[in-house]
Amino acid sequence: MKSDGEWFEQFTAYAFEKAGARDMSYRIRIERSEESVRAIAQRIGMDEDIFLRDMDVLGTFGSSHFLVSCKLGDSANVNPKDEVKQMSSLVGRFTLSFFCKFICNESKLELNYGKVPVRIIGWRDLCSPKKLQSYVKELRKLIA
Repeated sequence: MKSDGEWFEQFTAYAFEKAGARDMSYRIRIERSEESVRAIAQRIGMDEDIFLRDMDVLGTFGSSHFLVSCKLGDSANVNPKDEVKQMSSLVGRFTLSFFCKFICNESKLELNYGKVPVRIIGWRDLCSPKKLQSYVKELRKLIA
């Protein structure tokens, strides 16, 4: 049985694969030593920073890497800017960034996140390969 949001991460990876993505991985965990965790906690003032250790969905569209942060439950307290910025830095600055909320009434492009444009999507978008392809093209233009 899949735990917590793992099924949603797997579904998201499957949807992107159906839209033409390759090299798909989901639920990627990066182990950190206790010393690293302490140093990070001291630097940012938190006990643990899950976003530096966890990537939900990672894949490629041609030569472009993309990363999706998936949120199954209430994501009102999660700042897509911070999460995507930290996750993208693990892969590269030209990473296409998505923030996928299961409960998302309207897909939108967020440009006010500094240098990292973020496409916020929901489960309805995952059901449309053509929409996902258009979002990839849109983000590619913005980071080029």
